[in-house]
Amino acid sequence: MPHVWWVVNNPYEDLWITKRGIQLPKDRLLLLRPVGICLLPPTKLLTPERSRVALVQPSGPTHLENTFIAPWIQDQNLAAYVRMYRQHYGGPTVLAMHRGVITVPYQTSVMKMYEGLSAGAVFIIPSPTFFFSLLQQFNDTMMVFCCRGLIADHKDWVNYFDWYHQDYIDSHIMYDSWQDLHDFIKDRERSYKLIEQKRRIGLEAMRRSRARTLEGYGNLYRAVSQQACAQTQYGDVLSLGYRGHLPP
Repeated sequence: MPHVWWVVNNPYEDLWITKRGIQLPKDRLLLLRPVGICLLPPTKLLTPERSRVALVQPSGPTHLENTFIAPWIQDQNLAAYVRMYRQHYGGPTVLAMHRGVITVPYQTSVMKMYEGLSAGAVFIIPSPTFFFSLLQQFNDTMMVFCCRGLIADHKDWVNYFDWYHQDYIDSHIMYDSWQDLHDFIKDRERSYKLIEQKRRIGLEAMRRSRARTLEGYGNLYRAVSQQACAQTQYGDVLSLGYRGHLPP
């Protein structure tokens, strides 16, 4: 099928398909990530909340935010520093108003990351080394994760994992231990400066990512147009617009 193009929205998708015995044509395969645009109206956040770190507790009971981190926050007497949300938290603009967002990746990429970075949110995630050790410590009943095989089978797993991919990793605050996370949550003065630095990095990372995606879709549409022109013998199919009555 020489006229079929394939688009993946994160690096892991191509590997996932390949491992199932399907080789996608590299000359017609494009990585076009989400642009991270959220059209929800901005939500106001009370000023006292802005100094708190956000923790969004996912709906599934086996996410580490629910099984370990939320109880740990209570045990460490950190509740005054953390605003805990359930699933309905108001969208990325709310997260961007907080002093960081505690997150443990459960997939290689999620829309929350792209939308959050675009809005100015800063995610607080385990470092790659600590994330790897957490997967060794906790099974899926405590820490659900889509792709344990990826981590086990590929030393370069960060290249397939957008949270840790070189295009985005510098946007996040990372911790190497629970003590690191504890210290960051409590030290508001130090963390404010770091948050603002990371916020700028994240906004720029998404600007570059979005530009690549939009350019990629433009190139894709031009290529498909040229194929259609060659098949229909029209000089410029795109300039004609949609016309269902075009002759065969």
